[in-house]
Amino acid sequence: MLSPHLLANLEHSNSIPRPRHLLALSQQFHLTLGAAFRIFGFDLDRLQELDHHLNGERTRFVESYSFDRDRLVDLPAGLGPLEVFERTAFLSELVPSWHEAIPIRSVAGRNWQRQPTVYARIGTKDRIGLPRVPPDRSSRSRLSARKRD
Repeated sequence: MLSPHLLANLEHSNSIPRPRHLLALSQQFHLTLGAAFRIFGFDLDRLQELDHHLNGERTRFVESYSFDRDRLVDLPAGLGPLEVFERTAFLSELVPSWHEAIPIRSVAGRNWQRQPTVYARIGTKDRIGLPRVPPDRSSRSRLSARKRD
C-alpha cells in the first residue's frame, strides 16, 4: 500500500525510498520496477558492476527476476547439434544463431519461468565448477523435488 504522503515525506526528510515503496510506486503509476528505481537515481546496471566488485571472488546466488524490463538482450535463436553438447565446446558451437536486441519483457511464459530454477555466479577465485563452468561465469540449476520418507 502506498501512503499518499510518501513522496512529500521523502522530499522533506531527504531520505531514500525503500524497495517496497518503489514497488508500490511502480504498481500505482504503471511503471516497470526499473523505471521506479531510475526516478530516484538508482542505476540498476551499475548494481551488477558493484556486486561484482564487492562479491566477485565468492560464488553467490543471482536474482532471477529482471528489474529493467526494457533492457535489450540477445537470446539464442537455435542450438547446435546434439553431439556438441556431449563435450566441452565454444559458445559459438552451442548457440550458432542469436535473436538480437530483444526486450527482456518479451521473454515470458512457462518455458522461460520454470520453477524452481536457481542461478548462481561462480566466484573469480572459486574452482567449484571446473571444468564445465569456469570461474566468473553464471550457472543455472533446476531443483528437483525431494521425496519424503
